[in-house]
Amino acid sequence: MTSVECVAQPVSQVHAGTIRYAPTDLSKFLRAWADVHRTAPEELNSTLYLMRGLEPYPSGVMGAVAYIGDDEAAANAAIVPLLRLDGFSGADIAAKHYADVLAKSSQQPGTRPASTNTLAESFDDRTADAFAEWFENGDEPRLGFIRWLGGAFGRVPSDATAFSQRAAEALIVGRVFGPGDATDEDLAALLAPFDTVHERGIGSYQGFLGITTALDLNRIYPHATLDRLRAVKRRYDPDNRFRLNYNVAP
Repeated sequence: MTSVECVAQPVSQVHAGTIRYAPTDLSKFLRAWADVHRTAPEELNSTLYLMRGLEPYPSGVMGAVAYIGDDEAAANAAIVPLLRLDGFSGADIAAKHYADVLAKSSQQPGTRPASTNTLAESFDDRTADAFAEWFENGDEPRLGFIRWLGGAFGRVPSDATAFSQRAAEALIVGRVFGPGDATDEDLAALLAPFDTVHERGIGSYQGFLGITTALDLNRIYPHATLDRLRAVKRRYDPDNRFRLNYNVAP
C-alpha cells in the first residue's frame, strides 16, 4: 500500500491580485523584477506571465502577486517596489481569502500546446537576456512565465526528496502552441529555441514539462538523485510496473 500525507499551512488572509506592465526593454525589466525579490520579505511572491498571440487575451506582461499575512501596511510596503518597475500600467490588488486567489487553467482552442522549463540558480543578466530573446522571437503564439522561488522552498535539503534543485532562484517556463494536428516532433521543433534558456539552468521541474524525452529525465533528476531513485525502483518495483511517467527504469 502506498500513501501520501499532506500537511496544510494555515493562511488566514493574503493581499493578492495582478499588476500590468508594458516594458520598453524586456530584458532590463526582468532583471529589475528579480532584484526586487532578492530583497523582498519571504511573505511576498510573484509570478510574471508573458503572453503573445493568444487571442482573445492581450499580448503583454502581467504579474500575479501575493503577500501572505493580515498586516496591510507591511503588504503595501512589500508590493510597492513592483509597482515602480518600468512600464507599470495598472494594478488590481486587494485583501482576500487564499481560496479566492486560485484560478482555473484554460486551453487555447484549435491548438496543441507543449511546455518546457528550466530552474535557474541565478536569474542573472544572461538568463534574462536568453528568456527575453526566446519570448520576443518566433511566429507561433507563446506563453512564458517566471516564478520566484527561495524561502522555505530553498531550505529543504537537496537529498531530502526526489526534487533536489533547491538552490534555484527562479523557475522559467516556456509554452508554445502548435496547430491542433501537430506531432510530438513538430512541437519539439517549436520548443528547440528554448534550449538557450536551458543552458542557463540547473535542471527542470517535471510539473511543467510537456513532451517526454530521454533528456528530460536527466534534467529532472541530477545523477545522485537518479541513482537513489533507481535503487528504490530495483527494490520495490523491479518489473517496472509504475512506468507511465518520466520513467526511472530499474
